[in-house]
Amino acid sequence: MAAAHLDPVLLHPAMLARMSDIERVTTANAAVAVIRSVVPDATDEALRQSLDGLSATGPSLGEWARGWLRRRMSRVPVEPPIPANDPELRLIQGREMADLGRRFQNCAADRVGYVALGSRLYYEWIGFGEPAVAELRSLSGSNGIYFVIEDLKGTRNSEPDAEVAKAICKRFSDAGVLTYRDEAKGHGFGSALRHLLGVWECEFIEPDADISNLLDEAA
Repeated sequence: MAAAHLDPVLLHPAMLARMSDIERVTTANAAVAVIRSVVPDATDEALRQSLDGLSATGPSLGEWARGWLRRRMSRVPVEPPIPANDPELRLIQGREMADLGRRFQNCAADRVGYVALGSRLYYEWIGFGEPAVAELRSLSGSNGIYFVIEDLKGTRNSEPDAEVAKAICKRFSDAGVLTYRDEAKGHGFGSALRHLLGVWECEFIEPDADISNLLDEAA
């Protein structure tokens, strides 16, 4: 019987009714392991009690697990490149993602699973100028974990202020965070070409006016 392999905290009628095969059992056990790794106060008793509100036809296992992460996740499973107490770049914990999404009017709340698995980290810029959020993607290599800047946005997914963007990228670069190669430079236009095509890179500067106007006319 597949349910015989369930983590003891999941031995609840609402869960047993869902565990029809070993694959589901394995996934459920893995979800509990993730919750325990990033939610320090996820005791066995607290996990069991949280199942009392479920029914065989109620919220899914995924909704239950994401609920734990959105409400109580207070650590990340990887060593961040910039510590959580930095005065300019604030590391966002899983339980803060929903609030981040409300304040920046983006889909941050839906990204909590990425944070829990360590595949993404999010930093809020709290230094000078306009607010911004940086998304870092984790990469694995022979010497450990690396990070690359995947995205950088202002409120409502707007493009960040150029000076703020440069300051953020400088901080991350100093911490060993990578950036993607800039192919636009090979075409001789650099930032102006990126501006035309709606592409943001960490070497972003305001495009040269003459080149930008030329490209706008060509479009």
